[in-house]
Amino acid sequence: MTICAFANDFSKVTVFEVKVPISSHYLAFTDPVTDPVIQLLKLLAQGELSSSEMRARLGIKHRANFRDNYIHPAISLGLIVQTIPEKPNSRLQKYKLTARAIKYLEKIK
Repeated sequence: MTICAFANDFSKVTVFEVKVPISSHYLAFTDPVTDPVIQLLKLLAQGELSSSEMRARLGIKHRANFRDNYIHPAISLGLIVQTIPEKPNSRLQKYKLTARAIKYLEKIK
């Protein structure tokens, strides 16, 4: 919901409400869940995976694009977490789904 206000004169203000239809991909998230993130979630539904394992299974070679289009958006939406958060650069780092991601996947099935 967005509320906008316009004033021709500071003593008079017109306020109106704008309603925008929301697609099922929003599901109470502030940002839309993109198709790459949905692919990543479906892949991680099978179990914990490292970044290189996910890239291999998705057929993606470029690490930076994978990180920017898949990993970072999923983490920022609270859909995946690192298995070793205290060591984000560990060679043993893997990613797993959060409860929020599991609930989201159930809704889009």
